[in-house]
Amino acid sequence: MNKVTAADVDNFITILNWANQQTPAVLTNYIIDPLQRHVNQPEKYDIKNLTANLEAQRKIQNWKIVGNIYRKLLQHYAFLPDHKPLIDILSRLLLDLQSAKKLLESAFAVEIFNIFEVPLKGLQTLYTSSVEEGFDIALQKQVQTSSESNISINSELSEKTKATLNEDAELMFRRIEQLYAMGDMNRLSYMLAQFTGKFCNFPGVVHREHVDLIIQKVCEHDADFQREVKDRLSIRIFKGIANSVEKGDINRAVRGIATYVLTFQDDLDIAYRSELDRLEEKLYAYIAKHNLWHRVRVKKK
Repeated sequence: MNKVTAADVDNFITILNWANQQTPAVLTNYIIDPLQRHVNQPEKYDIKNLTANLEAQRKIQNWKIVGNIYRKLLQHYAFLPDHKPLIDILSRLLLDLQSAKKLLESAFAVEIFNIFEVPLKGLQTLYTSSVEEGFDIALQKQVQTSSESNISINSELSEKTKATLNEDAELMFRRIEQLYAMGDMNRLSYMLAQFTGKFCNFPGVVHREHVDLIIQKVCEHDADFQREVKDRLSIRIFKGIANSVEKGDINRAVRGIATYVLTFQDDLDIAYRSELDRLEEKLYAYIAKHNLWHRVRVKKK
């Protein structure tokens, strides 16, 4: 890997959060061991001074020094028996990469992602397999607990719900406008993905056309921007489905799949495309088996 994208960081954050909820062996095998092999040997640093310096350098946006401090902190924490400080500082680093373009484009960012490139692929396989297995279980429970299977992709919205959605859209759009005016492309792509994902099934929500116009304008000058927004959105959708499956909320998981279908359709080269396709196939097989086509018609409200 010679370049790190904002979507790469989003994915790392998602997978790391999932791994941190699994057995300690998962973190050990896919995060701790690869980092230990990279740093080679433990090194003791004055953590209090390093942390204070990190905050000072972040404030003045001296990202080269920030990277050097993170490197030392990771080396210090890598060999501690308690993994929590390491996961905390790695999570903090990822958030800085997510928000600071110069740090994201640095050699240090490439170094970090090269350490975890192969382990992350393994972790992602575990993560997506867990989601698919959970989705199968949730569908089976739907059959066992319902005298009449009933899955709803969209439902009629009350006036109160419409008002709440519009309030949320208004707040998000104001933030999008600010980031667009500032030229903060990293945060802008994140917020555009969040807005699009949240309101995909609600075309009547305020500012949908304004968001589409901003994406169009930016893409005229940055050919990679639209791809970045799509990848970040795809990661967000899959994460939402994963969370819904974990909570046993089958209807919300199905709405996530519907969002994916409506948003991407023939876009084949996006993050989590094959995984989302498999979930869609499982859903359609369930719908066909129980003759539920009349119940899953998408209602655009």
